[in-house]
Amino acid sequence: MSAGKLTSLTDEQTAAMPAYAQSWIERGWRTGRLTDAEWAEWEQGARACYEFAGIPWPGVVVHVPSPMVGAFAAPIAALLIAQAKSSRRGAVRGAVRGAVGDAVDGAVDGAVRGAVRGAVRGAVYDAVRDAVYGAVYDAVDGAVYDAVRDAVYGAVYDAVDGAVRGAVRDAVRGAVYDAVRDAVYGAVYDAVRDAVYGAVYDAVDGAVGDAVDGAVYGAVYGAVGDAVGDAVRDAVGDAVDGAVDGAVKEVLRQTWYRRLGGHMWINWNAYLGFFRDHCDTTVAEEMWDRLSAFDLTTSAGWWWPHRDFVMVADRPDVLSLEQVGATGWGSHRLHADHGPAIGWATDGLFFWHGTRIPADPDEIRTWEPDRILQERNTETRRALIEIIGWPRFIEAAGLTQVGADVPDPGNPGQTLRLYDIPRRIYDAEVKVLVCVNATVERDGSRHTFGITVPAEIEDPIAAAAWTFGVSPDTYRHLEAAC
Repeated sequence: MSAGKLTSLTDEQTAAMPAYAQSWIERGWRTGRLTDAEWAEWEQGARACYEFAGIPWPGVVVHVPSPMVGAFAAPIAALLIAQAKSSRRGAVRGAVRGAVGDAVDGAVDGAVRGAVRGAVRGAVYDAVRDAVYGAVYDAVDGAVYDAVRDAVYGAVYDAVDGAVRGAVRDAVRGAVYDAVRDAVYGAVYDAVRDAVYGAVYDAVDGAVGDAVDGAVYGAVYGAVGDAVGDAVRDAVGDAVDGAVDGAVKEVLRQTWYRRLGGHMWINWNAYLGFFRDHCDTTVAEEMWDRLSAFDLTTSAGWWWPHRDFVMVADRPDVLSLEQVGATGWGSHRLHADHGPAIGWATDGLFFWHGTRIPADPDEIRTWEPDRILQERNTETRRALIEIIGWPRFIEAAGLTQVGADVPDPGNPGQTLRLYDIPRRIYDAEVKVLVCVNATVERDGSRHTFGITVPAEIEDPIAAAAWTFGVSPDTYRHLEAAC
């Protein structure tokens, strides 16, 4: 242990940062369901995190296939357990039945589309059942247990009394995310800040933290969080039909996000871990023990720590990213030409160059332009047009060409076409330049694509020049352009 504050890094330490960051990035990108040995390791880490937080280990660990499932199941299970502990048999029966019927069927059906819906709903049922069974069986008597058991398999909308409001409060309090996070990450973070000089802190944060941020946290965690959050908001935004329905939605609203990010949230593990693994600091060993416990939980996905149970999502089966910048924030984004960009056993999310889209790109390629024009979000609509291709969209949508075809001086043998884009397609006033890629594909074809350009441009040559940041006269002398 160093006698004083760490004020500088050696050349060797600086040289070690890129490889160290990459090792954490690869951990964050890991796919495939956890093995029994990996689950045992994960539980060892989670149990230690509870211990550091001074919270008794609940002894009930529920594995769910995806973050979407956990975001619905964890709050619902917490509500049912709180209601079961505080209510009589009849109230429990009504609360649980109403919750399962309204939240699992109604909320999930309203938030998750198509064939995926049944898989998510079934997984939510299973997770809620396992969490409630595990926590309630030991916490209440057999009569209440039987009521919960019956209710999980039935969907009867009984009336409940004001006890539901108390169950909401207890369910929210039962989420111990803040306590676990502060006891592990927060404590270690503060210890490192106290032991490391600001310039060194910033250097490691920039080289290690930002690298993992851009490749994992920013590219994956943020995108998945937005998608799951939208699904939950869709569910709680629907009309509330009764006390139970309202209680479930309130618990969803207040607690779905009280989770730790697992393999998607490893930027801080990487950053803090560098000081542990490569530097001599005054940080106490006990703090590094906390970080090591937290490290073990990054083998899985999101996890929801509660006093009565822990719910944890598996890793994705599929993860597809594209690199769009240098190492650091914004370096990667989700993208897949076919299928989900990130997918689990029950559900998946589709992204096109970082923009979330509502369906598999292969399905979207079968859509008619009129369906695409119904999409209200401009960025999503742009992505959908790119997927079906601007040439097809232009023809089907009847866009007006500006002037005649012009030979492309930067791509001999090919032509440039410029089209007006109505405001009903783009919120901004733009035109689209249609050109042909200069590179021949493997099958001998050339890819035709569209590029939006400022609406005031009236000449295809000037439009092509604008895309390259040169004057029209300069573009006329380029040997290879689009």
